[in-house]
Formats: sequence, structure tokens, C-alpha cells
Amino acid sequence: MSKNGTRGITLIALVITIIVLLILAAVSIATLTGKNGILTKAQTAQGLTKQENAKEKVQVEVLGSLDNSGDIDLSVLNKNLEHVEGITQGTPIESLPAELTVDGCRVKIDGNGKVTVEGEVAENPTDPPKTPTFENVNTAETNPAGSMPTGATVVEENGKELNDANEGIVIKDTNNNEWVWIEVPKSQMPTGLTFTNETGYSEEDQAKCDSITAALKIYADPYTKGSADQIEDPKYNNWTDEWYDKLGTTYDGENEYSEIKYITSTSKFTEAKEYYGTIYKNNIETEEATSYESGTKYYAKITEKLNDVSGCGLTLSEYKETYQKMIKSVYNNGGFWIGRYEAGIDGTTESAEEKSEILELGRTQSNQPRIDVNNSPKAISQKDAIPYNFVYCSEAQKLVSKMTPDSNKISSLLFGIQWDLVCKFIEEKEVKEQGESRKASIIATINLDSGEWGNYINKTFSVNSTNGKCAIASSTNNYGATATWQKVPENYTKPAVTGSPEGVAIFSAGVMERNKKLNIYDFAGNEYEWTLEHATAYASSPCSRRGGGFNGDSTDSPASFRNNDYTTGASYNNSFRPALY
Repeated sequence: MSKNGTRGITLIALVITIIVLLILAAVSIATLTGKNGILTKAQTAQGLTKQENAKEKVQVEVLGSLDNSGDIDLSVLNKNLEHVEGITQGTPIESLPAELTVDGCRVKIDGNGKVTVEGEVAENPTDPPKTPTFENVNTAETNPAGSMPTGATVVEENGKELNDANEGIVIKDTNNNEWVWIEVPKSQMPTGLTFTNETGYSEEDQAKCDSITAALKIYADPYTKGSADQIEDPKYNNWTDEWYDKLGTTYDGENEYSEIKYITSTSKFTEAKEYYGTIYKNNIETEEATSYESGTKYYAKITEKLNDVSGCGLTLSEYKETYQKMIKSVYNNGGFWIGRYEAGIDGTTESAEEKSEILELGRTQSNQPRIDVNNSPKAISQKDAIPYNFVYCSEAQKLVSKMTPDSNKISSLLFGIQWDLVCKFIEEKEVKEQGESRKASIIATINLDSGEWGNYINKTFSVNSTNGKCAIASSTNNYGATATWQKVPENYTKPAVTGSPEGVAIFSAGVMERNKKLNIYDFAGNEYEWTLEHATAYASSPCSRRGGGFNGDSTDSPASFRNNDYTTGASYNNSFRPALY
């Protein structure tokens, strides 16, 4: 009798089989649900698609609300958004930048109409925005974090964050403009002040602001009177931060009249007659006594409606409110932001080889076509941009006022005291780094001769730049007018002026590291820059320009230099630099 054999598996084989099955199951689950799993990726893709759809909905309506000048008409935009499905929050929009909730996504519209969605930039949409950290900041004295515009980030260069206060903190806003923090120590200002209106103008706050300004002028010495060679000259000691109109006339503070005394220049009298004649016609019911007789004084009613053509580009009330806003912000935050670069022309940061037509946007001579502020490219603070040139002070203020990336912040030209405070900031930081024994020498580079870090005719230096542009004078034009813009020649060395005009050259923003102090480029030389100061001694030349220019001598116009100029500024190389607060 025989018996059939039975077959089975051993316990070891069973265990191995189970382990293999578990591994396969784990792999399958991970493939489906892990961080990079199919289901997770599908969910992420679905979320991104939802965000892009929400962005597209808003973008279409933004484009449909542009007026003839390319600006957004908010009334049209709000009307268009009424028909968009899925908007649950954020309308009507009263100002830009603004934030909407569309299909559960946070959609943002910046001041220039760019539309973004929360999570669009970050690799993982759920990652929270990075909180900026700063080094060597004494928070009892200064608070750059508290003054940052919404959405701004710290700039990183060559793998290093520019977050060190001793080297110059640099941030980039949502419009890609770069700003440097200027420390103004709170210990240098009166203590214990509170304001009735933190963000606007208040008559009750004026005395407090005046006390702060007085303290800041003492702190910013020796720069408040311009460069050292100007201090003893009375004609350079008549600068003040006050409003002035197209002809250099100021509000008398009592009865809203503006007075012009003894106009002897025929051209100026004609201009005054036309300007105030318009005001007179618009206020005929007030029965103002207006004399047009040459050489006599006359009066005209100043109205808010017509002050927008004033020399400084602001109405009287706008000037007063802007100044108080600046002083209060400096007091509360211990500083303000300044544009890292001279204000450039949007569209000119590209390489000359890539887009040669951009070079035509930069004016190099006063007889070239005037810019149209309402239709000109926006002003930017970005590396390699060709700076605005030959602009009037009022034009510069209108351009710079649109640079704010945050509706809670103001962008404007620097007031005179702000320019002085930047000079003091550079002095303080360099003395801290180099030692007290170097203080006199450091002050001299700001107040006597800024040739070592500025672009002036009497200085020679090498220029190596991959994307820099320049305009170089030739024998066919003079020191105030240069040739057309071009790419910086390879291995170019700018000579000093020794009879040859080739030493007269203007450069695009941030071309040379030698022209930088504490991460601020071209604060000395390259182009004169408008401020909101008034030359009280010069009715015919009421505007102030600072810092010197490429067609000037570094000893005659160092960084702290102040000079009067006509409101029009047509014959000079005038640019500007934004402040943000």
C-alpha cells in the first residue's frame, strides 16, 4: 500500500511572502497618497488650476478697465467685477493694491494692475510667507520690519541676504522695486509724543512735528546747509521744506493769497500773467484785485483745483499732509525707505542687444521731445534701468507718487531733511565700521569731495558691466548734453575731463560697485536729483537739486550739495529718487 505525499510551505516562506506583500502595499499606498503621490499631485494640480482660473477671471476684468493712458479706472473695474462669479470678498475696490477672494482663492492686484494668486510663487502653496529677519538692528532705535510695505521681501545677492543694518538693508516690493532702510535713531528725537492723526494732516500735530524737525536738523548737521563750501555763502542758506507754486511763491498762511513781488523779467511776467490769469478767471466771483501792470505786485486766489500745476507737483494740502506723514513715520519707526537706485524708466532694464529700441526712451539733451507724464513709462527703482533725465520737479513728483506698492504707504520725492538724514546715515555707519579716528575723513567724502564714489567729470574709473548702458559726450555736444544711449563698451575706462568731452558720461542704474554706499547707488554724482525743498531766496529758481551730476566736478558738488534750479529744469540733467514711508 502506498501513500501520496503532501506539499506545503514552510513558516519562513510564509513570513517572507507576507513581508513582500506588505512592502508592495506600502509602495502602492505611497505612490497614491504620499507627498509626491498620484492622488496628492492630482489634488495639488486641481488646487493650482483653481487658483489660475480665479486669477484669469480677475485679469480679464483688469485689462477691460484700462483707460486710454493705460491706467486702471477703478469705477469701471468695480462694475466689471460685479459680473464675475465666485467673488465673495474684497469689492468694491477703493484703491490699489487690493485683495479679492475668488472661488476661495486670495487674488491680489498691485498698484500697476499685475494680478497674482496667493501661493503662485511658493513651491508649496500652503507654505506661509517668510518672516524677514534683520541683523544688527537695535529695535529700541529703529524698526524696519514695522515699516515694510505689504508683500516685500529681503533681497538676496550672491547667495547672501542683504539684511544687515550695518551694510544696508535692502528689500524688494511687489512691483520689483528695491529700497534701502535709512536709520534715524529715535533717541535723537523728542520722546513721549502722541499724535491726534497718525497718518494724515492735523493742525494740532503741527507743533509736535516742528519739534521733531528741529531735532532732526541738529542731528543731521553738518549736512543741513549743503556741502561745506556752501555753509558760509548766504545764498545757499535759504532752503526749507515748504510748499511753493509754479513761480516759486509760497502760501502766506493767513488769507490764502499768494504774492509775487516786482516781476521784472518779461518772460517770467508773461508766464505769471497767464498762470494767475487762469486762476483769476476761475475765481471771478471772488472779485480778486489783480494787476497785470509790469513791475508791480499783484495777488491771485490759490485754489486746490489749480495747485496741481505747482512747482513741486503737490497742492498745498497735499504737501502739508505728505510732510506730516513722513515726519510721523520717521518718529514712530526710526527711519524711512529710500530708492536703491535713481528712478529709472520702465522697460529699460533689458540688454541693449536684446531690445535696442529701449535706448530711445532716455533723454540726453534738453531739446529732445518732452515727456508726457500721463503717458510716459512708469518710474522704477531697479538695476540697469536708464534713469529719467531732464524732467521737471513737478513731473518727477507725479511719477514717483505712483511708485508706492502699498495703499498704506506714500512714495514721494525726498524732502530736504530726508536727504540730509541719508548723508548722516552714511556717516554714522562708516564711522562705526572704520573707527572714530576716520570720522573727519568720512564726513569729507560726503561734504567736500565725493569723487571716490560718484560719477563726475574730473574722475576716471573702469566700468565692467554685463547689462549696463551709458551715454557719452562727443565733440559735437557740450558737457550738459550727451550722445544717445548705448551698451557700455567692453573694458571701458571713463577718463577725467582734460579737454576731451569723452569724460562726460552718464550710466544706467547700479552699473558700478564703486558708486555704492551702504547698498545705495549713485547718491553722489551721475544725475542731479530733485527734492521737495524750496529756495526762499530765489523766486525765479525755487527748486532744489541735490548730490551733483556727471557733468559737474566732485569738489563743487559732493553728495550733500544743494543747488537751486528753475521749476522747469529744462536745461539740466535732473533725475529723482523715491522715498517710501
